[in-house]
Amino acid sequence: MPSALITTNAVLTNELSTTICKEISSLLAQQLNKPEKYVMVSIQHIFLTMGGTLDTAAFMDIRSIGGLTETANILISKDLCASLAKQLEIAPTRIYLTFSNFNATHFGWNGTTFA
Repeated sequence: MPSALITTNAVLTNELSTTICKEISSLLAQQLNKPEKYVMVSIQHIFLTMGGTLDTAAFMDIRSIGGLTETANILISKDLCASLAKQLEIAPTRIYLTFSNFNATHFGWNGTTFA
């Protein structure tokens, strides 16, 4: 159900990646009031620029079946930016997020959909 794909040019270790994935998973489950057993988070290192510089930055693509409202998105953005700022030492002004709500028929799992 809820998922977050995090891409960043920050240096990632296995330990740091694990910590970030667990923290973001917990935050998403809490903010969206969804069972964490359905939350998926991935993080990967990529080459990217933001504002024409190679300074450390991140992009998060947040997806869910419902729950991504205007109010929720503001709270999620605040919490997730704070988490990445702390863990990766990225200024929140260098973190972009997108939010996408999906119909249950457009989210597959376990050989079927959530519909």
